[in-house]
Formats: sequence, C-alpha cells, structure tokens
Amino acid sequence: MAINNLKKNLKWERLSAYTQGDKMKKIILSIICSLMCMGLHAQQCESPQYRNSCCNWACHCNGDCCLTGGCQAYNIPSALQLDCSWGNIIGSVSWIYWHAAEEGLDLATTMSFSPGAVTVSPIFTGEGSRAIFSDFDYHSGFKLELGSVVGCDSWIWNLGWTRFHTETNTTRSAPTLSPGVGALLTTNWFFPLSPLNQTLAAGGLRASWDLDLDWIDLTLSRPFYQGMCITVNPFAGLRVSLIKQSFDVTLSNLLNVTPPTSNLTSHNRSHSWAIGPRAGVETHYLLGMGFRLQGEIGGSLLYTRYTSITHSEDTTIAGGSPIQFSSDPVGVLRPMLEANLGAGWGWCPASQNWHLDFTATYDFNYLWSQNMIRALTDLAFIGSGASPSDLNMHGLTLSATVQF
Repeated sequence: MAINNLKKNLKWERLSAYTQGDKMKKIILSIICSLMCMGLHAQQCESPQYRNSCCNWACHCNGDCCLTGGCQAYNIPSALQLDCSWGNIIGSVSWIYWHAAEEGLDLATTMSFSPGAVTVSPIFTGEGSRAIFSDFDYHSGFKLELGSVVGCDSWIWNLGWTRFHTETNTTRSAPTLSPGVGALLTTNWFFPLSPLNQTLAAGGLRASWDLDLDWIDLTLSRPFYQGMCITVNPFAGLRVSLIKQSFDVTLSNLLNVTPPTSNLTSHNRSHSWAIGPRAGVETHYLLGMGFRLQGEIGGSLLYTRYTSITHSEDTTIAGGSPIQFSSDPVGVLRPMLEANLGAGWGWCPASQNWHLDFTATYDFNYLWSQNMIRALTDLAFIGSGASPSDLNMHGLTLSATVQF
C-alpha cells in the first residue's frame, strides 16, 4: 500500500511539474524518483528470499550455477558463508616457483687482448664481440594468508605474507681466439682502470645476485556475482615491501693491469622498505562441478626508502686500501604491477561447515626502477647514469585454502 501511495504521489508531482513548465523541477523530480526506485530495489534484494544457503549464492561450493534470483540494483555477494560458530575464518598456504630477473646486471663484453700493448680491442673475426649478462632461473618461495568473511554484506579481510628469497650464480670464461688471446672487458663494476684508461679485462669471472623480497598485504574485498556464472572480487588495501639485493662480481686472471692480479671482487648492496596503497580485481568464471577459470590484475604505488646503497672492491695495488663509496638514503615513489591467470576447484560437504579450495595460477610481477646498485656505480664511475632498471618476476603459484 505504501508503494502504491508513493507511486501516486510521484505521478501527481510529475504532472504538476509539466503543467508549470519548470525544467529545473523536472530534473530534480527525475533524480528523486531514480533514488527512490533504487532504494526499493535494494530493499527487495536484501529480503530473506534472496539470502539463500551456501549452495544458492556460492556457486563454487557445489560447482553448480544454481543462482535463480537477482536484482539489477544490487550485486548479490559471492563470498562463501558457512554454517558454523568460528566466524568463517579463511587460511591459505601457497608454494611459489618464480623466475626473477633484473635489468642492468650486464657483466662484460668479449674482447681480444694484446699482451705486448696490454690493451683490449673488439673481436673482428667470427661473430665478433658480444655482451654477457647474468643468468637468471626459477626458485621457490611461499605465501601465507589469513582472513575472514565479516558483516551482513560478505566483506572479506585478508592478511598475507609473501616470502621470495633467491640466489643466482653466473660463470663465464674468455673466448678462445686463434690467433690472439680472448678477454672479458667488464662493464662498470670496477673503479680501477688499466694504464691506458681502459676498464678491467680478465680471463674469467663469476657473478652472484641475491634477492630477498618480502611483501605484507592487508586487503579488504567484497566478491559479487556479475552474471549467473561470473564472479568479480575488487580489492583494496595496503602493501609493505622489504627488498634486499646484493651483487658480487669476481674477476680471475686479470690481463690489462701491471702487475697482473689473480682475483678482484666488486661488492654491491641495496636495502629498501616501501609502503603504499594496493588495489585490483579478481574474476572467476564458474564451469560447474566446483571447477573455475580465474584471473587477477592489480597494482600498487609505494613510497620507497632506500636506506643503504653501497659499493666496495679490492684494490689492484699491493698493500692499497679497498675502494668504497655509498649513497645518501633516497626516498622515491615506485609502482608495482601484478597479474595472473589460472584455474581452481572448490568443495564443501553437505553440512556446509567447512570448505576446501585449490588453485593453480601463473603469476606476473613487474617492479619499476629497483636496480639502485647499477645507478650508484654509473654515477660514481662516469658522473651520470640512466634511470634505475626494473625488476620482474613470473612463475607458478599453487595454493590450498580452507575455510571453517
């Protein structure tokens, strides 16, 4: 009866506005009418008939898209609500197997060495000279997450920790030349120069890159249906990032210094912490029988503080002091981009008091301007340098999640 009276009143007011010919009143009445209609729809959607059980509004629980009702003005939540007294706690553990690589970690260029003149020059035979870069590979890590479904509208909070610590080693030897002597001419990792002002050249080198990455993420999300078999889960929150890097380059059998030195090592370090907002969206396409396809894209913009950037190396002069230099702490903004594609499967028993879920995704992460150790050496050796190079990671993530 109240709804009928409301419609009659609105109809009378619209007729009155037309009669008066006041355009401004027509616009205001249209806005009021739209807001009232939205309110009526929201009341209908929140009624008990749309508050179905776990089976009816969490399709991934039993694998069937059994949603039979809906409303255009209200997105029915898709978070899994279980019948239990634990508060719908969600725990997840993930094994990650990622490939980490960073630009700017080039090592040397293959050259030809002239012992008599103690100089190096490009190789003019065969394939000529070529650049040598660090080797990168896949390594293991893990993620731990804890969350809960809270509130009458199925909001989810989640606290996660990602730990990925990796070490990559590269070994190279000078090329074999006939005639001539092969050499590896280093690229700005050593401050000393040859008597002819050339960078150092050696018969072999070994490089080691260590990356220690830890992320702590706190997010709030609200998954909902965007169709009978599609769910959308936008999320937003805070990310804390801790990154340590070290890069050591050791030369063996130096060639263009007098007297020749057997070994020489360059040590490079950077430590940073970062904090800032993180947001994105995850989508599931429900296939039935508990299976689904899924994808996610997101990003963060972090205030990053490089607390320590240092370089040190041995000296080529017997009894000389080691070479050391460093940078003042640097505070900058650094963006990060993340995405993944994969599949999942979920199941819960008829009692609906717990739920088990498995996912397999291939993840992509891109972190801008992280190679501050290269930026420091370029600045110290040549007085200027390009912007710091980027760090990227990609690989497999396998997750197991339980909700109770």
